[in-house]
Amino acid sequence: MAPDAVELKEDAVLPRSSAAGWCRKLLLLIMMLIASTQAAKAKSCPEGVDSQLNGLYAWHVAAPDRDTFSSQQQRFTPFLYGRISRAFDLSPARDGRFVDLDIFSGTQVATFGADVLACYPSGGSTIDAIVAVRTGLRGQESDVPQILRYRMIKDSTDNWRISNIVWDAIHSESHSLNRFLDRLLP
Repeated sequence: MAPDAVELKEDAVLPRSSAAGWCRKLLLLIMMLIASTQAAKAKSCPEGVDSQLNGLYAWHVAAPDRDTFSSQQQRFTPFLYGRISRAFDLSPARDGRFVDLDIFSGTQVATFGADVLACYPSGGSTIDAIVAVRTGLRGQESDVPQILRYRMIKDSTDNWRISNIVWDAIHSESHSLNRFLDRLLP
């Protein structure tokens, strides 16, 4: 056995904090393997995709205020932008519902930044961009990034626009911004 290895006995019990740490590390490793597998199949992102997503997160981290969301209109399809704007205008007192999460991470914690990992074609003028979003609480980043899948569509002016955000990149569209908005908006 290696000098720094730890031998676990058959009935060994890890303290809860150690088990949680191992689980986080294992989850991070799995997510990195998934992202690298998709990246191996992927080509680099087309021109304009990185700048759209990097610009979105630069705005979001610097001023995550919904009042300035209109400055991001050019990053979204008109349909999705309109739906997000309507959702941001909802009030719990007036409408009985509201956006209660960070739509750019799929969480209820702070966003510290994001990295575009890879893009892969999704058919026609559509691509999926895999993005690792750094989130956390009380100024401390989590060990495990949120892995999101951005559905991007090339519009008639050859600009890439966000048409959906899938918050759980390895699963179906059921954990996505569009599904959330379907349930939220009247």
